[in-house]
Amino acid sequence: MPADINATLVCLIPKVAKPETINQFRPIGLCNTLYKAVTKILVLRLKPLLSNLIHPCQANFIPGRKASDNVIVVQEIIHSMTKSRSKVGTMALKIDLEKAYDRLEWSFIRLTLQHFNFPSSWIDLIMSCISSSSLSVLMNGERLESFAPSRGIRQGDPVSPYIFILCMEYLACLIQNEVTEGNWKGVKTARNGPSFTHLFFADNLILFAKATRSSCITINRVLDTFCSASGQKVNLSKSKIFLPNYLDHSRFGFLESELGLKLSKSFGKYLGVPILVDGRDKRAFDFILEKMRDRLTGWKARTLSLAGRFTLIQAVTMAIPTHIMQCTMLPGKICSELDKLNRNFLWGDTTEKRKIHLLNWRTISRPKEEGGLGIKNAKIRNKALLAKRTWDLYLGSTEIWANVFRTKYNLNQPYLGHQSQTWKSLYQTHDICNLGKGWLIRDGKTINFWHDHWLELGVLRNLISGPLLPNEALLKICDVWDSQGNWNLQSLSLQLPSEISKFILATPRPLIPGQADCIYWKATKNGFIFQPTEVMKKAKSLAIDFFYSLPHKNDKPPKVENLIGWTPPPTGFVKLNIDGSVLRNPGHASSGGLLRDSNGNWIQGFSHFLGITNSLVAELWGLRDGLTLARDLHISRLVVELDAKAVIDLLKPVPRTPFVTHPYSALIDDCRCLLHTFERVVIQHAHRESNFCMDLLAKEGNNLLDSCAIVIYASPPSFVVSHLLADSLGASYPRLL
Repeated sequence: MPADINATLVCLIPKVAKPETINQFRPIGLCNTLYKAVTKILVLRLKPLLSNLIHPCQANFIPGRKASDNVIVVQEIIHSMTKSRSKVGTMALKIDLEKAYDRLEWSFIRLTLQHFNFPSSWIDLIMSCISSSSLSVLMNGERLESFAPSRGIRQGDPVSPYIFILCMEYLACLIQNEVTEGNWKGVKTARNGPSFTHLFFADNLILFAKATRSSCITINRVLDTFCSASGQKVNLSKSKIFLPNYLDHSRFGFLESELGLKLSKSFGKYLGVPILVDGRDKRAFDFILEKMRDRLTGWKARTLSLAGRFTLIQAVTMAIPTHIMQCTMLPGKICSELDKLNRNFLWGDTTEKRKIHLLNWRTISRPKEEGGLGIKNAKIRNKALLAKRTWDLYLGSTEIWANVFRTKYNLNQPYLGHQSQTWKSLYQTHDICNLGKGWLIRDGKTINFWHDHWLELGVLRNLISGPLLPNEALLKICDVWDSQGNWNLQSLSLQLPSEISKFILATPRPLIPGQADCIYWKATKNGFIFQPTEVMKKAKSLAIDFFYSLPHKNDKPPKVENLIGWTPPPTGFVKLNIDGSVLRNPGHASSGGLLRDSNGNWIQGFSHFLGITNSLVAELWGLRDGLTLARDLHISRLVVELDAKAVIDLLKPVPRTPFVTHPYSALIDDCRCLLHTFERVVIQHAHRESNFCMDLLAKEGNNLLDSCAIVIYASPPSFVVSHLLADSLGASYPRLL
């Protein structure tokens, strides 16, 4: 790589308020823009591989892993250590690596990349980026004489963090080898839970082991091997040994002499979060308030306008407590103080003078579309961030923090006093998650028919009165299906009201076998949480907007009348037209469709009364019925036309993830699966005027109220014959577009 491209300016950033030694500065490399473009390309190619190369106990810079994951795991491990009464005892070592980036040997980097079997050309390119650099220190704004480094990687280089975590994986491998040989025993949070020997985040290392001499010898051997190979050095002044308080520390004095580290009764902070503190202890979190005061009381902040102060609150002060809010529930007084600091700063209050607050904080904290500024209430935000964790637990997350909770606690049991503060924080959000939790029917073996929330109306047992037979209270969904997978409500001892029965009949069973029932978040159809109290405010806002927009000229071009008609498919293809019909939304719903060849000849059609549901479900169900009919007729080439663009968008391929589930995924997945059974298939949007036949067939379904069975028409029914003839003759109908 050319030397001028890899020339770097080094800026010294102080780590403390008043630095006195060179160790109190952090050297940040200001790399060339062209060089950064090259290394960012390397990073984009490297990142997708990291989750498979790096052990889950190393969290930084790995897609899908967060620093808060490590914090939560450490909180649970330390809690388990303090509650244990083992005579041997366990210890946690906080290890800090001194100048970790600057000490990394280049030869070690090359060996590490070779260990992971990267191509030699890739390794040469990475090493060229690292070894061809020249550094110039910026001192008092002036550039000093450049020099060539002989080791280390630069902070500020996009590829440096990823090189560092790959090198740290060598230490993880050394630890794992000792575990395999039985020389190192980790710490468990539960009897059947995972065993932890280490957690890494950049140069912050946490090691867990039994508090014995043999463990000390093993740890020293591993660290010495790693440091001699990589060039790293343990910072003894910032490293320490933590032992639970129930152990007599005088009996474990040998740990200090063996490891060269000091014993401590307090674990302190890990990644900025206090560990092992009482959730009601306000003093443990006062440092958050101090950070915010430091940011808000500077002279630069005082010169800002109201808009500038609002921007500073959103960009800086709201971000300060976010990391901690993801790990634990802050005391109520801390949350109130956070809101107070933001509130006073927004209106320009100082210690000398208090200004008038023109709006109350509740109004300001509303979303912008409701007339507020979108500054979130600290307590509500804290609960929301923790509720996301709880929801991941509900969804069966396989991350290490979730495995810890799943093996240590029973998610369905109430909080007990001896459990950890982290679990207590998450437990406080269970009500939020339960309110938003809904069940998606798959195989029907998990969902309780009467007591789980799987029906849009709510929990079925709350909607009806009357006694249940003892065996009926435990009925699963699959017990109310017949052998063909249709609802068999006649098998119930209670006769359900007609409206509820129709809602049940409109709940589809997926065609794809072998899938387990799962949960989803019950949002409204547009994806947002619905608040009934906001309807009037929204209506007033829309009315005001409409009133003030009346005097203004419409800048949209006028619509033009176009003639639209049904068009036959290409030769060798069959066209499927489908539609859904709903009387009110939601209301009595039905679907219909028909298949025609390239000459416009009728092949088959159908009508289907579904029950009570909404228009989107009716369209999806109609598509599934039509695709099933085409498959059963062994049609290989198909053109699908429908007038619902929303359905076409839902059928587009999306990344598969178990944590994002659409409420109607049973129908969507079935349609996607059926589409793959055809040799060739084309899906396109068509206006209603292009096919009145499908509209009539869909509406005919509402005349089949007595039966939810699909009706197949081998020949055209009388009510569509005239429109079918008009389509074959090329009739067109006007539509404004």
